[in-house]
Amino acid sequence: TLEVMFDTGSSDAWLPTKESGKSPYFDPVRSSTHQALTTPFCVMYVSGTVFGHLGSDALAIGALRLSNFTIGLASNVSEVRFFNLMPFSGILGLGLPTLFGMSGASSVMEALIETGELLEPVFGFYLGDMELGQLVFGGVDPTHIVGDFYYLDVVGEGYWAVPLQSIKVGNLENSTLTVKRPAIIDSGTSFLAGPREDIRVVSMMLGATLVGQSYMMPCHQELPSISFKLGAQDFALTGRDLVIHKRIGSMCAIGLEVVNLFTPSWILGDIFMRRYYVQFDWAKRRIGFARAASATQKSTPDLV
Repeated sequence: TLEVMFDTGSSDAWLPTKESGKSPYFDPVRSSTHQALTTPFCVMYVSGTVFGHLGSDALAIGALRLSNFTIGLASNVSEVRFFNLMPFSGILGLGLPTLFGMSGASSVMEALIETGELLEPVFGFYLGDMELGQLVFGGVDPTHIVGDFYYLDVVGEGYWAVPLQSIKVGNLENSTLTVKRPAIIDSGTSFLAGPREDIRVVSMMLGATLVGQSYMMPCHQELPSISFKLGAQDFALTGRDLVIHKRIGSMCAIGLEVVNLFTPSWILGDIFMRRYYVQFDWAKRRIGFARAASATQKSTPDLV
């Protein structure tokens, strides 16, 4: 059994081999169902590229089973920043098919749907705030949801992305940034990320300062809320949601970073997904957002 990161920002599935230097790793010799393939693969992420070759094996995710599933066996992960320090072994992508890069293979979601393993062609993410998270294949877990889902159709052909209209910081006048860009909902990204100029403006409205590669604020200073208008609905995060566990003296880091994509976009990562339960609807190509049940104990309203 190996632990993987379930990543909605990519579509490929791979595990490290002994040659990668990552531990724990997948050893094909110890698998009675493994079939070696010679086809090479590489997967490019924002943080670096993974190299290896393909293999075929039985794959089990909880009670779900796939036989003869083609998966990447990574022999080189050295280009991915800090990957050897990550608490998981490999990555299982849940992104849309256009992101899939392994020739002649299927993504995990495509295979689960084709083999009839799922009750519905959807999956639901709950990222616990200081508690265990949950991923449901084939539906959602209503115990982690407050209210109804707000659905938005996916924009573009690549990512799980929805239309972002504007970003508002606090409740002051002139504190709204109109952006009209795609917002990618990405479980594989920890922070909130955006184009450099957008991040510069938002960090200025928050009162944050760039120190090295991190945006910092005095730990004693109260952060304003930040709200993302997706479609016609505002989704708010408290200032406390933005603070991450990193300090430099009396300064605390916040989860904001610059990302440069081919199409200028925002990425709403785990900071956002801890506050909102997200349903990814594969068949209808839409995303549903609902307030996560754990957020009800927090005093600031989350869904405006």
